[in-house]
Amino acid sequence: MHQQIIGLPRLHATQIEVLKNKSRFKVCSCGRRWGKGVLGISECFVRASRGMKCRFIVPSYASDSMQAGWNMAAYLAGMISGVTVHQQKRMFDFSAIGGSWLQFRTSEEPDGLRGEGIDFCIFDEAAHVPGLQSIWEQCVRPSLMDRKGDAFFISTPRGFNFFNEIYNKGRDGEDDWSSFRYPTNSNPHIALDEIEALRKTMPLLISRQEIDAEF
Repeated sequence: MHQQIIGLPRLHATQIEVLKNKSRFKVCSCGRRWGKGVLGISECFVRASRGMKCRFIVPSYASDSMQAGWNMAAYLAGMISGVTVHQQKRMFDFSAIGGSWLQFRTSEEPDGLRGEGIDFCIFDEAAHVPGLQSIWEQCVRPSLMDRKGDAFFISTPRGFNFFNEIYNKGRDGEDDWSSFRYPTNSNPHIALDEIEALRKTMPLLISRQEIDAEF
């Protein structure tokens, strides 16, 4: 089979730090524009091309994370000969090049996350996923068992909810879990003066959440 070389987006240092970590379950609390979607979609494409079954889970169909994630995935798929896009199934099929698939799902359809075993799952904007705890514990975590799959939870924080609880698992050293916190200025492609200009428009607590990724 002809091997293709795909030009995925170049990741910055803190995105690479997440990928180098060997924990099964990774929780990333990140400031706005850190590059959450870029990291998530890129890793899904790498894994799906290697034969892994992947899901990218977002809060809703109307969410920006759904639109931005799908658009980025469609753009990358357009550069790979043999990857088929199924709009109705919300899936990218890599089987023609020896891979597996990437499915897009939302918290609006939790029962659609049951059933087939998968290798990898990303919750994008996890702190904003309604019912995150029940979706993880009852639907997604069981689907990772037979294939010993991995999961990323990537989000800007939103108070002390279940995303905060699982962040604390990695922070406190629980087995299989690692946690990361990266403010917006961890992304070298965002100008520091732009970050500070945004900070001035926000109340202190909001800027600490949205920019500094603090709970």
